Amino acid sequence: MDAAGIGAVRRSDRRRRVAVVLVGAVLAAAIALAALSFGAAGVTPDRVLSVLLGGGERIDRFVVFELRLPRIVAALVVGVAFALAGAVFQSTLRNPLASPDILGISAGASLGAVWALLGLGAGGAIVAGLAFGGGLAVAVVIWLAAWRQGLHGVRFVLVGVGMAYLCGSTVAWLLARAEVREAQTALHWTVGSVADVRGDQLWLLAVGTAACAVVLAFLTRVLRPLALGDDHARALGVRADAAR
Repeated sequence: MDAAGIGAVRRSDRRRRVAVVLVGAVLAAAIALAALSFGAAGVTPDRVLSVLLGGGERIDRFVVFELRLPRIVAALVVGVAFALAGAVFQSTLRNPLASPDILGISAGASLGAVWALLGLGAGGAIVAGLAFGGGLAVAVVIWLAAWRQGLHGVRFVLVGVGMAYLCGSTVAWLLARAEVREAQTALHWTVGSVADVRGDQLWLLAVGTAACAVVLAFLTRVLRPLALGDDHARALGVRADAAR
């Protein structure tokens, strides 16, 4: 393919990306507007728009700004975080099945959180910290178990699936041994919810996701060659294993 052909492919790819982003943004805005309108305290779309523009009645402003908007923003930010995680795993491992939930990273995080809640009786930041530590520990174990003179994407996925079952079984065992109320709290944590995410929690979630997005933006220089395969990445001057 000559330079003109490569340029045409790049322009087509760029237009497709822009179209996907625009369509996604429009759909997200429409769904968010619908979510602001539906609920036990019915607020019609025209009243929602009035509140968003600075008007509206006091009860409508309370329902929109205090009850519904925080959880919608939290859902959008969490969606961005999931998308980033999936894109990073798939590009580095070159496998469409690669994602934190399938590879056991999410199960390791759940195991850390459940152990903190049921074993230590902890809460708040300690639970979040041990959840992060659990996911990181599982990632390291998968890496070490899948390493054989280099990291192969298929082997990494297979080991990760095994770790996901192991962590999931351990979580189920911990829940079965716990008191009913404690088990319900832990189970609710593993399932997840954005219903009560607001205030400082929402800011922490947004800032943390934005920080990770900025870091990944600087790492795209090495992530893109990895999607072509290790040989092509090395030919382009990228140390594949170190980059992963």
